[in-house]
Amino acid sequence: MEFAKLTYVQKIVSESVAVQDIISVMELGAKKYGECNWKNVENWRYDEAMLRHIIYGHIGGEILDKESHKAHLAHIACCVIFELQNLHDSKSLT
Repeated sequence: MEFAKLTYVQKIVSESVAVQDIISVMELGAKKYGECNWKNVENWRYDEAMLRHIIYGHIGGEILDKESHKAHLAHIACCVIFELQNLHDSKSLT
């Protein structure tokens, strides 16, 4: 049963255009700031970035970020992923 769930989830992720958007934003960040540089950023910076993308982008009616030409929601998702991973790495969620 667990294997069937995993296969289903893998299929959703591999076929998701939204996940590809998030990956694209991550790749842009790696080119701009360096690979794995996100690990050296304090979580409050991700909070600020999320707020900027929410306020000026998503709520403000701008779908694509002017600099990256990627969806503001994809930028927000990246921030959430990085911050959540930082919490796991710091053992704050155990």
